[in-house]
Amino acid sequence: AARIAQNPKTLQRVHVPPKRTVKFKVGRMMKQKLQDGLGENPPVAGQAPSAISPQAASPSEG
Repeated sequence: AARIAQNPKTLQRVHVPPKRTVKFKVGRMMKQKLQDGLGENPPVAGQAPSAISPQAASPSEG
């Protein structure tokens, strides 16, 4: 929806034009799979996946 917004730094009023957006609604099957716990367990926050190991950057020649 078109609206008038305000820049918080300068307090200048700005016209924001209308735009179209895509809305996503989770399907019944997707909800059920998430509740059943199918698939892999998500990684714990702060831990890197064990299959991927970070590599040190090699010095550039030149």
